[in-house]
Amino acid sequence: MTVNGATLHIPDELLVKTQNLGQETGDITLTDLMNPALPTIEGAATVIAHGTATYTPAPNDPTQSCLTFEAESVYVEFAENVLVGSSMGVAPDEQSITVAGAKVELNGDPRWPARIVDGAGDEKTFADLEGHEGLLLEAEGYYRTERGALQATIVETEQILGGARGGHRCRGHHAGPVEAQRAAVNGAVSPAGTGKTVSVYRGGVVGTTCDTTAAPLGTATVAADGSWTVRNRNVRACPPEVCAQSSGGGVRAATVEQR
Repeated sequence: MTVNGATLHIPDELLVKTQNLGQETGDITLTDLMNPALPTIEGAATVIAHGTATYTPAPNDPTQSCLTFEAESVYVEFAENVLVGSSMGVAPDEQSITVAGAKVELNGDPRWPARIVDGAGDEKTFADLEGHEGLLLEAEGYYRTERGALQATIVETEQILGGARGGHRCRGHHAGPVEAQRAAVNGAVSPAGTGKTVSVYRGGVVGTTCDTTAAPLGTATVAADGSWTVRNRNVRACPPEVCAQSSGGGVRAATVEQR
């Protein structure tokens, strides 16, 4: 595989990662990844590789060096677009949804299986999204001009569909050589009311409050129905536990699911 003009040697037994950089092992062979029957990833994918680089003198010019790179870990991600907006209509028969005026379909490429996930981390279908117009959604994927639609690898909503438990999760994304995490925490306060806020901190409850010695992961305004959502798109290390503290004095801690 050639990346930025450099050729990487990928051992036959090494599987390539396509889900996230933090995978313990890969999930696809290089042969299947480069399947000519599927859309090409050349010029349309980001590659992050770890391995061993070896410099040797050039055979015909000792003042020059040759570099060889033996890969020990390779992660490949489609060039990613992120669309955030309200659901404006669902077409289950067409397997599509309109988000902020843009058509979104689920990616059909088997190398990057697509999912719809709610705030509890449960997988859903387009039919589950019917009747939820106005729901805030985040769709990630790549745009296909010939279809006039975003081909999503994941569609997420912070609302819990068909359940009542809170959602607290982190999911890896990559904008360069350093891995970042997206944290999403949501819940509800009771009694509901306007003017309230909720701040989310790393760690659990300390005494009767959260540990507020560090800056919060985020602060959200509570909606009229008591619901709230805090998002942080640049968390370098996903905490194992978070603590939510409302301006009304309520405090609650919860473990975090990493996806």
